[in-house]
Amino acid sequence: MFAGPDFAPHVCFGLNDLIMTPEGHAVFAATPNEENPEDADYAPRTFIGWKYYGEIATQVWRSEDPHPLLRGCVNGRTEYWASRSPIPGGISFENFEFIEPFREGGTFRFGVVPDFVGTAEIMEAK
Repeated sequence: MFAGPDFAPHVCFGLNDLIMTPEGHAVFAATPNEENPEDADYAPRTFIGWKYYGEIATQVWRSEDPHPLLRGCVNGRTEYWASRSPIPGGISFENFEFIEPFREGGTFRFGVVPDFVGTAEIMEAK
C-alpha cells in the first residue's frame, strides 16, 4: 500500500480500458467511494481548507475523437499537500487526466457530474 507525503505513481488505462459511447467517444470517470465525505474524521490540526463540505460528484473526461494512443491516467496521495495531515480513509485522487500525443486542434471535455452516477449517466454527460 502506498503511503507518504508525495504523489502515488500514476496508473494509466489505454483506449481499450475506457468507456466507449455508441458514437465512439472515449470517457474516463472517477467517482468517490465515500457515501458521506462531509462526515470524515480529520486528524487534529488539519488545515480547514482541506476539509470537504461539498456534495458527492463524479469527474469525467471525454474525447469525441480519441487518438489510438489516448490514455486515462490518475494518481493520488495519502497526505494533504504541504502538510503531514493524513487524508481520511487513505489514498485520494490527486491528478485525473487524459494524455495523448499532440494533435493540432485536438480537444477534450472535462465535467463534474453531481451525485454518484452510473455509466449510463456519465456517457450522456455533455
